[in-house]
Formats: sequence, structure tokens, C-alpha cells
Amino acid sequence: MVSPSVVLQNEDEIFVNNIIEKYSNLSKDVLIGISHLTDAYKITTKNEKIMGQKIDKKLAILETFLFDDKEVESISGDKLPIINRSQLIRYDAR
Repeated sequence: MVSPSVVLQNEDEIFVNNIIEKYSNLSKDVLIGISHLTDAYKITTKNEKIMGQKIDKKLAILETFLFDDKEVESISGDKLPIINRSQLIRYDAR
């Protein structure tokens, strides 16, 4: 069986390599902790009230910890997910 080859554009390869370098040495528990702090996780689980649902990958763009500051500014508005504000959950910031 032949594995399919993946060809990444240079900017995608740089992004992926930076993520691997940044997070590959972290433990499973630390990575889970980071993921549970994300807006995508909180939205999907309705602030951890409904567990077991898969996070919509379109929400991942909300997670700016994946980017350097200069990269966040370069994301164009047409690449952001469309959010239905009536479905958002208000979070208690106590």
C-alpha cells in the first residue's frame, strides 16, 4: 500500500513546523489543559456543561495562541468562521 504524499505550501510548512516545535515537548496533561482553556472548547462544551462533543475545526481560528502577534494581524476577515451570535454562551467571569 502506498501512502499518499502531502505537499504543503511554504507558509503552511513553516506554520506546521512552528506548532510542532512549540508543543511537541509538552506532556499529554499539559496539552489537554491548554485545549480546555480555548474558546473553541468552551463554545463546544457550553462552558463544560455538555461534554463529549467534537470541536468544530472552523472554530480553531479563534485560538490566537497558535500564532505569533504579527501573524494574527495578517488573517483576513473572509477566512474567519461565521458565528451565529444567538448561539453563543455567556461566560461567568468570576
